[in-house]
Amino acid sequence: MHRVDSGSRASGTENRKNSGLDRRAALRRLGLGASVVYGAPVLLSLKGTSAASAPPWVKPTKPTKPTKPTKPTKPSKSSKPSKSSKPSKSSEPSRP
Repeated sequence: MHRVDSGSRASGTENRKNSGLDRRAALRRLGLGASVVYGAPVLLSLKGTSAASAPPWVKPTKPTKPTKPTKPTKPSKSSKPSKSSKPSKSSEPSRP
């Protein structure tokens, strides 16, 4: 004979499997729902037309005419060669 205990662990897991929703699935659904609620206002505020246009109070202006290029400047005079320097004195080793 096979005896069935209503308070055993096996019956508890069977009840959870029969309900169709385990803990992981519930947490997954909760996370998905929270992300949709959190991200919906941002996604709804992004409109393709408003992203490329200016606010209504800004009036468009006509483009300005390009200016004429400036004349090139004369090259500067070359500098005199520098004087050669003497070798520096050797230094003593630093103290620890």
